[in-house]
Amino acid sequence: MSANQNRLLEALFRALVPLARSLLRVGIGYREFAEVSKMAFTHVASVDYGLRGRPTNSSRIAVITGLSRKEVGRVRSLTPHAIFSNLPVTPAAEVLHLWNTDPRYLDSSGKPMVLDIKGCEPSFAELVSSAVGDIPPGAMRTELMRVGAIREAGDGKLAIEKRYFVPDRVDEKLQHGFDVAFRYLGETLAFNSDPQRKGRPRFERVVSSTAVSTDRFKEIERKSRDMLKKFTEDYDDMLSQNERVGRIPEEESEIGVGLYFFRSDNGDEAD
Repeated sequence: MSANQNRLLEALFRALVPLARSLLRVGIGYREFAEVSKMAFTHVASVDYGLRGRPTNSSRIAVITGLSRKEVGRVRSLTPHAIFSNLPVTPAAEVLHLWNTDPRYLDSSGKPMVLDIKGCEPSFAELVSSAVGDIPPGAMRTELMRVGAIREAGDGKLAIEKRYFVPDRVDEKLQHGFDVAFRYLGETLAFNSDPQRKGRPRFERVVSSTAVSTDRFKEIERKSRDMLKKFTEDYDDMLSQNERVGRIPEEESEIGVGLYFFRSDNGDEAD
């Protein structure tokens, strides 16, 4: 692997850290991320590397992406609905699913049983082993307790409180951020770095400083918010003035800018 590739992977790791932090907050783990990544790599290899206008065949996709031909075939055979409705789930989510659906862990009325932590089956330890194999039941218990999915019921027993594993409140802003901010910035970077690009690169700048005293951060953030708010409103007015009447959505592509304020220490938000 070249020095340039190594540096790119180091930068990718730094970019993935906040992404992993955001995904784990909403109960999405590596397995789901890896599955979606396979879809993305397969899609790009198929669309961007075809010959004479035809989609890339599975063998070439395997060569380009490093996936096996069998895996490429599996991913390409999935419909969009099947892709996102059947993704592998996190171990904690699998434990809760099994506890809520498997007859071994349901009482006579079909509700999840209160389980002994360990000992006679059915127990929580046996449930964890059935669901995810080699993860210690103590670690699973700690995580499920942390997010309020289970509770101690006394006498060494555990009761289930939630059907789904969602560590923190799911915020629509996160979904919007992935669908808009991450995607559009990624598209801009991909366009600007394309050696086959035609025309000038798209505007993309970052302005930052490591020499500003932290006691000035809140004031600068307030000023930045005001400046960016004004620019956003002015830019929106400009777009509105150039929109045509009677737009036909399927004939349109999108144009715009993305703005955000950042600080690397994740400190308190400005008042």
